[in-house]
Amino acid sequence: MLHLHFAPSLDMLVADLLLKLRYVRTDPFVAPDIIVPNPALGKWLRMRLADGCVEGGGAGTALRMCREP
Repeated sequence: MLHLHFAPSLDMLVADLLLKLRYVRTDPFVAPDIIVPNPALGKWLRMRLADGCVEGGGAGTALRMCREP
């Protein structure tokens, strides 16, 4: 299922994402898919998730790029 989240800033989205990854995941061996619009944002998000991994939030996530058909 696709879930879209909106916020006035990216930092608010990352904080919400880390919270959801930490408490909502049911299977720790299945990586959730996170879709980003471009490689630069994917790199930025990986760094933010790595910062959150210290607290156990963003470990084991799979980032994918949006591609037009």
